[in-house]
Amino acid sequence: MVAYVGRLVNAVNFEGDGFEPVVKSLFGEKGLVPDTFFKLLDWSREQISSLRPGHGRMKRQVSDDLVKGISDVFQKLMEDLRSSEAPEAVAYFELLGTEMGYMKSNQIRDALETLSMYHHVLFKMLPTSALFKLTSGLDNEVFAHYIFMETGFALPTLAGMPLKFSLTGVVAPGAKGGLTNSPYMGSLSFMPSVGVEFITNMGVQVPEYVEARLQMLTTLHHESSLNAKVTWDRNQIKVNIPAPSGNTELFRLSNKVLSISAGESKMVPSLMEDRTDSTECQPFITGLKLCFISKYSNAAATNQAPYFPLTGESRFAVEIQSMGDVSEYVASLSREMFKEGNERVTALKLSVKAEGVDAAELMASLKYSHNKNTVLTEFNIPDYDIEAGINFSLIKNDPATSAMRGITIDVTNKNVPQLSLTARTRLERMEVAMLQLQMTLPSLNAHGSITSTLNIDDITILDIATNVNLPETTYQQKASLRYDDNKIQLELKTDANSDIQKLIPNAEDHHRQLQQILDDLLDQRVAKTDMKLRHIVTKGIEAVNIWIDKLTAQFPSLENLRSKRSISDLTLPPLPEKLFFLYDGLFQYQFNKDRLVLSLPLPLGGKTSQELDFPEQLTFPPIDLPKIGLHLPPLTVKPPPFTVPETLDFSLPLLGLVEASAIIDSNVYTWEGSVSGGNNTVDVPSYMLHYKIKAQSPLCLLSYKLEDSSNHLQVSKVTLW
Repeated sequence: MVAYVGRLVNAVNFEGDGFEPVVKSLFGEKGLVPDTFFKLLDWSREQISSLRPGHGRMKRQVSDDLVKGISDVFQKLMEDLRSSEAPEAVAYFELLGTEMGYMKSNQIRDALETLSMYHHVLFKMLPTSALFKLTSGLDNEVFAHYIFMETGFALPTLAGMPLKFSLTGVVAPGAKGGLTNSPYMGSLSFMPSVGVEFITNMGVQVPEYVEARLQMLTTLHHESSLNAKVTWDRNQIKVNIPAPSGNTELFRLSNKVLSISAGESKMVPSLMEDRTDSTECQPFITGLKLCFISKYSNAAATNQAPYFPLTGESRFAVEIQSMGDVSEYVASLSREMFKEGNERVTALKLSVKAEGVDAAELMASLKYSHNKNTVLTEFNIPDYDIEAGINFSLIKNDPATSAMRGITIDVTNKNVPQLSLTARTRLERMEVAMLQLQMTLPSLNAHGSITSTLNIDDITILDIATNVNLPETTYQQKASLRYDDNKIQLELKTDANSDIQKLIPNAEDHHRQLQQILDDLLDQRVAKTDMKLRHIVTKGIEAVNIWIDKLTAQFPSLENLRSKRSISDLTLPPLPEKLFFLYDGLFQYQFNKDRLVLSLPLPLGGKTSQELDFPEQLTFPPIDLPKIGLHLPPLTVKPPPFTVPETLDFSLPLLGLVEASAIIDSNVYTWEGSVSGGNNTVDVPSYMLHYKIKAQSPLCLLSYKLEDSSNHLQVSKVTLW
């Protein structure tokens, strides 16, 4: 019985008659409960007495007499219950203070049997029957309808008749199909569909007098279908899919307006002004096309026309339409094992065909050679003139370099190599490692590779080399990093050159055309003068030379430019036979093994914990928070004695020697520079700095040379406070 705030909420009462034989058989004299209890008690005493020293140790097991006695008592209980009359019971139910009624024991038994029957039907028979029905035919249907929205309201009007609005939403998902299965053959049919419809009503309704309204039906719909026949055997699986015979609506959005009056409904005609009715299709796959359909009235230019979508019937759809050229699509996957010479090969073949007037086929195969560890993949699409192959192979170990591993990927088209990728790696005793990547494009006569090598010994060396070969062009770059206990060194070299005359066969013609364009530009007359642009440019160069002469007296470093300046004839430099670019750079830092030791005095240096009056023990009081269940007992900690050091000593590495140099050489510019500086101490501390820069160019203003070296700084004694 359950009560809530003094009011009876739920109540269940049981009253019975005729339970005396049951109670007597269970708890009466020689009943099941007391008889079993005393038998177990006697058996326990026997087991305890057998464990005493005088009786020896006996095997612990339940005696046959005990089991037989309990079985006899239980059988007697069952016979008494069968021979006695069935007890009568009455159940009284009350819910929320309302009397629900009475049920007798036989009614309760019937209700439980009914529930058991429904449980057996719903959870055992129906799933088994549905599965059997689904797998025994292709004409099964499952549909559901659900009203997920229903609302309405009314508005007053000047005429006194209410204007009513209502909106209802219905969703109807479903599917048709099934599955059949027989030895080495099966059929599958699955056609799902779902529709959502919104019904909108607007109008005046006076019962028994006036009923006039507009009804708008807005529908969203989707459908698709899959019918397939599958056959198989030990080495092949084949799927046959018939081509769609009609149109399949992947998505449709439609809208209709109806006029309902006096129980009759009529379609509201669509506005024909600015009516759009278009169908755009594009190829989807062989035999099918994807179409976009639009039908609607655009009445934006008509002032008295209603707003969309009240302009009439409209439809937007995405459909898959059949061209009628293909009758069936067939896909097959087969496996085959055979020998090519002495090699054992396993092959997988995939074929997809479109059978009919406009037939098409796609084939793909995969072959694996067990002896060579190679995988060959081929693709063949005759309609698109594609016959490609991809070959995967593992690089075998070389006896000289047993740690070498690698893989090669070759791509071909019509047995003509198109691309080759190779990757190699080697690792020996965790000391020498190598990684190499190569790519070759035979059709472009191009080749590229990158190789990285790491050697860990007394000297750690990391080398990275890059090579690229293009038609009439080569590019090489090498980077090397060396590290040991004495120095670290980074070296970078680049070499690029191109035979421009061969790369561009008519380069001289282009050069002459550019010179002609420059001459035509310089020979143009300046507006409202009798001078040409060439005259102005020449005079500008002469003015710059005069300006340099005046600055030479103040800046002697410009003296080098005096002998190099000249009046250009304003012609383009000749085109070289080859274009080249060279770079050679070096960076090196030599470590200084000497170190500078510094000592910083600390406050209270040399003091002990006793001199600092530091407590010998620390006591923490207990913490007790019963509301959150936290209790920490008191704690006493004895810290160890300590002494504050007088100074803090640390060392810093001294400055080493830095060297950096670079050389750049090309057709148009040559530049060379180097700088070095740092600690050059032998016996006495000494520091030096030296730099040198030299540049050469066809343009005299860009050619210069700078060089300087600082005086050696020698320090005989250094005092630090």
